[in-house]
Amino acid sequence: MTDPSYIRNVAIIAHVDHGKTTLVDGLLKQSNTFRDNQAEMAQALIMDSGDQERERGITILAKNCSIEYKGVKNGIVIVDDYAHHPQEIEATLKAALNYPHRKIWCLFQPHTYTRTKALMDEFAESLSLADHVIMADIYAARETDTLGISSANLAEKIRAYGTPAEYISGFEEIRKFILKNCMHGDLLITMGAGDIVKVGEMLLSE
Repeated sequence: MTDPSYIRNVAIIAHVDHGKTTLVDGLLKQSNTFRDNQAEMAQALIMDSGDQERERGITILAKNCSIEYKGVKNGIVIVDDYAHHPQEIEATLKAALNYPHRKIWCLFQPHTYTRTKALMDEFAESLSLADHVIMADIYAARETDTLGISSANLAEKIRAYGTPAEYISGFEEIRKFILKNCMHGDLLITMGAGDIVKVGEMLLSE
């Protein structure tokens, strides 16, 4: 592999075990998906990174590594993306520019308090590429909030880049805000590694 910039899509169709996901881990690192100083570059496992997966040596949770079209609500195109690191977010939002749209709305759910605090500035810079950002509550996963941070802090930093950003707590309140503010022709990206995809599904189920 002499020029990883040519990589666009990689599909491995097989029974998923550590052998296949280790291959994907290698491809992710060699294709510059992560910066050299990102935690993933030092991890032995990226795809099988859960506690039970590491312990049992099998893949338990599926990892969605692509933008998924969900549907259209009131002329608003809704897609979902698993991006939860600054470089992934940047790649997704730059790709979204190629899709016909009036405005790009990014509904982002940060993943874990420690990651959000450690990469706060990088998150703000990458998310500022959207036309408008909605911040959901941090998805705690295995953590508890001992750092005294919230998505409101990230929204404030995004606004410093000149991009409108709101922090809204609760999926129902987010749903109401989207219906009131998103317009026909807008592109809404629900983004994160938690359960933020539910907001798009709530909108489409009405």
